[in-house]
Amino acid sequence: MITNGMALAAHFGDGTLHPGDVAAGITGAVIKDPVSDTVVWREYLETVVRERPDWLDFYRAARDA
Repeated sequence: MITNGMALAAHFGDGTLHPGDVAAGITGAVIKDPVSDTVVWREYLETVVRERPDWLDFYRAARDA
């Protein structure tokens, strides 16, 4: 996931790895079936990721991805 995020940052961003780059890579890897996987991914974001203060930027980026 980090490697994918770094590639996105290098080719489409400013070269710095940002939470949105990581979120895009993870979202693409996690969601294979758009109907069922999206529900599970959003539930994970809301119940696990949102509760971690240090992950707030990632939470926002993943929620918006």
